Amino acid sequence: MLALLAGCSPTLTTATGRDVCLIWGPATYSAKGDTQETIDGNRALNAKRDAFCKK
Repeated sequence: MLALLAGCSPTLTTATGRDVCLIWGPATYSAKGDTQETIDGNRALNAKRDAFCKK
């Protein structure tokens, strides 16, 4: 049973600082198909990305 739980462990990367901006793309959403909560969440995530990566 313990062996099955090992598959759920997080994968750590060696990317630090600005390196993450190379892979952290904008989150997309559908204005018609997604809930307002999803839209707001994705907009907030994109704002955080912009603030971090465009310094």
